[in-house]
Amino acid sequence: MIRIKQGAVALAAAMLAVASPLAQAQSSAPDSRIGWYGDVAVGGTHYESEPGFILCRCRKGSATSLKVGAGYRFGVSAVEAWYVDFGKANFGADFYGPATSAHFRAAVLGGAWAVRWGQHVEATWRAGAAFVNASAGGSTKHDVRPTLGFSIGWRTTETATLELSWDYLRASDASGARTDAVPITLGFRQRF
Repeated sequence: MIRIKQGAVALAAAMLAVASPLAQAQSSAPDSRIGWYGDVAVGGTHYESEPGFILCRCRKGSATSLKVGAGYRFGVSAVEAWYVDFGKANFGADFYGPATSAHFRAAVLGGAWAVRWGQHVEATWRAGAAFVNASAGGSTKHDVRPTLGFSIGWRTTETATLELSWDYLRASDASGARTDAVPITLGFRQRF
């Protein structure tokens, strides 16, 4: 557990260390992508919980998610900070256990890398460390976990982008159940 936390924090620190020299190297290039931006997105989260039995007894649920973030883009790379509310999903009772729920919230610090195709299409890959508050069945656990994401965007203007995103987070709740949270969101990014 401690190694995972250290790994996630080390990943975020490494991304910041790599982004700083890139910012200095790219600061003289005239690029519309350089600068501060804000992002807001809503969508649905698919939860899949595995209580840890030998055979997969995956419980599935869904919820509405909200992401609010800000970042600084150095050109191709960026440093981002996000607050993500993955929403609350309910899992029905089965032969092995009663009905339960899961609700993840996270503050995420990470890096992003973007590629543009033509004037309008942009793809972005994200990796970061998520500081997770995992609530399930009345108990709460705080943890640091790695998170990954991908998005495809349509630039409506030079400073505004509509973005369809897919993210992935795996966390454990206080009972030890491993739960995957996969939000798919539609968002709006505005560069300032």
